Amino acid sequence: MIRAAFGIAEPGCALNRNYRELARHYGFKVDPTPPAAPKKKGKVESCVKYVKNNALRGRDGESIDDVNAALERWVLEIAGTRVHGTTSKQPLSVYFEDERQATHRREGKTPWSTDEAHLPEMRAALRHRSRGYWEERADRLGEEVGQLVRDLFDSDDVLSQLRQVQAIVTHLEKFPVERARAACRRANHYGSASYQAIKNILVKALDREPLPTPMIQQALWADEPRFARSASTWTRSEVNHERH
Repeated sequence: MIRAAFGIAEPGCALNRNYRELARHYGFKVDPTPPAAPKKKGKVESCVKYVKNNALRGRDGESIDDVNAALERWVLEIAGTRVHGTTSKQPLSVYFEDERQATHRREGKTPWSTDEAHLPEMRAALRHRSRGYWEERADRLGEEVGQLVRDLFDSDDVLSQLRQVQAIVTHLEKFPVERARAACRRANHYGSASYQAIKNILVKALDREPLPTPMIQQALWADEPRFARSASTWTRSEVNHERH
């Protein structure tokens, strides 16, 4: 109720219990793709779908030679001449006759790597997946931001919080440091350290509002009760009256 009243949303991702147990058993982190975010999914599936629904549609039963010939014409006349949605260029104009376009070094045991120069400006930083990298960026914004990020990383032993942390840090970097710190203090105060919560706080300028002061209950054995007089202030007549 408190979180709803202050415009703070609960994290929206939940995992099936069996899936959690499986992840714990095999020791891996679950890192789901955000809903309604097709640009963050792998491009291989969309490429396969493009070939199946365009070049290969209606070719069931044809010989392999006929299909290969049709695919070659399709690449040269259709797929290779269209304007690519990401690069805004025709594929054949940037890759033709086995010309080398880029060289990618191997990194450790993985068979591939990414050249950061090829990434869009806003995506280059997001490929850094180490916890230390994002904690360091959060610390630059202030102790409150760094602590919130550490708590978020530690909040779930199975579900990866990397995307949430990336979204929070990159969003807070757009604001003055004072507002970033205040937003994190408020999110921590109400126990809802999520990207949506922090975004709502900043949008509604709740970070500029003071946090409520906690009420401290007075002890029953206080030296000077609130609604009673000290015995030293009583007159003799009052004392005698109370005795009778």
